[in-house]
Amino acid sequence: MLLAGLGLAAGPRGQEAAPGASPPEGAGLPDDGFHATVAKQCSKCHVEPPPEYLPRGMWRLRIQEMAQRSLTGTGLAPGEESTLWQLNLTEFNQYFEARAPESLPAPEPWPPVKDGPVRFERHDLNPPGAAPVPVTANVRFWDLDGDGRLEVVVCDMGHGVVLYGDPSRTPGELREIAKIPNPDHAEMVDLDQDGRQDLLVADLGDFLPADHEKGSVVWLRQTAPGVFEKIVLAEKLPRVADARAGDFDGDGDLDLLVAAFGWHTVGGTFLFDNETTDWSAPRFNGFPVDARPGPIHVPPVDLNGDGRLDFVVLLSQQFERVVAYINGSRGGFRPVEVFKAPTPVWGHSGLQMADLDGDGDLDILLSNGDTLDDATVKPYHGIRWLENEGDLEFERHDLAAMAGVHRAQAADLDGDGDQDIAACSFLPDPEGKLGDLASIGWLEQTGPGVFVPHTLEVGKMSHTTLDLGDYDGDGDVDLLVGNMIGFTFAKTDTGIESDNWVELWENQTREP
Repeated sequence: MLLAGLGLAAGPRGQEAAPGASPPEGAGLPDDGFHATVAKQCSKCHVEPPPEYLPRGMWRLRIQEMAQRSLTGTGLAPGEESTLWQLNLTEFNQYFEARAPESLPAPEPWPPVKDGPVRFERHDLNPPGAAPVPVTANVRFWDLDGDGRLEVVVCDMGHGVVLYGDPSRTPGELREIAKIPNPDHAEMVDLDQDGRQDLLVADLGDFLPADHEKGSVVWLRQTAPGVFEKIVLAEKLPRVADARAGDFDGDGDLDLLVAAFGWHTVGGTFLFDNETTDWSAPRFNGFPVDARPGPIHVPPVDLNGDGRLDFVVLLSQQFERVVAYINGSRGGFRPVEVFKAPTPVWGHSGLQMADLDGDGDLDILLSNGDTLDDATVKPYHGIRWLENEGDLEFERHDLAAMAGVHRAQAADLDGDGDQDIAACSFLPDPEGKLGDLASIGWLEQTGPGVFVPHTLEVGKMSHTTLDLGDYDGDGDVDLLVGNMIGFTFAKTDTGIESDNWVELWENQTREP
């Protein structure tokens, strides 16, 4: 485990030292007695934030933001009341600034780009005539037409399009198959069980974060090979980041599980029961499972092996935790918290269920690299493995530091029979200072639980999403990587450049 690169020190399970140095002796720290007030106020909504996880100059803005949120009671447990907004914020500012470092240490570097056990050849995919300003939120490998070869599905949340490509037949081409306001994620599923694979698309409803209810879940029903009909299944939702299908009530049809990220005051995890009797007019009835904003991914999985479908929620925002929801025998879901980050600025960005150790159960692969709130390189951003130990117990392993990592996925990249990990990073760089950071890389599992990093690319921190699959049918695993160039807050330059929307990194381990 690369603990040093994460700014962490080995210690009791679930505990670690924060990054950054302590203030110099005699720095005039505010009375330590004020810590009781900090702990009482902050822990009402999330973990108590260690001051060392942010640079000194960022604390005032964050404290002001939390005070504004406390006005609405966002994230509070039932019956809890926040009074942070009523208190003297100057004392909070002094407390955190006195204990925070001037700057955060640099993350542990990855090795230089060089030939390794796997070599890749890059191919670009673009819509015809499109300007090189993608806002790609999600890329997927799917066999939509059932011919045994993988196609490419791309969600561009800025241009409001879902794109489709068949790189083995029409290399380099992406074509539009649907217009959706702000598509964020796509899943393949035969929702109406007619024998044709469809797409379930999560729609944010608006590009920039805001507390609105413009989000929706869209069904792209495949009516002929590569032809899709757009049908809205659920609307007037907070910004929808993920939507999955599964038979959660055991009645034989597929229900909908929805991660409505929202923003500050709206959001939550929702389950929609399938009440459809006529697929020309599908009907789903929804109810909230968890009212906290910030869910990113909600993969369905039978975690306890009882034959009932459970699900796992990756919760971001200030909550920063992983929660398993166990399907009860009498209906309802029991929440089990399996991981809680040590700070509310952790920046969770992705989750995948994968058997990383090959023991027959599903582990949790996590990435935390979201830094869009402050565009700060954080040494504790990285790739983590929550090892399934049975009975809903998971042991955390920190595998590698990776600044801005937005997605990590597991597959056997080198063909040696165990699971490796590919990862990519997105990090705005308006000052051009990030040229030596790994932007695409992979972790080779060289022994049970031992992962060695290999760098494929540095400095091009434009990669928001990736997927893995054998698109050319040659027996090895290829990478599909999406770019986000047109992303901007307040019309500021992200410092990211690219000449393509999607990159296909073809694995050259085996010849076609």
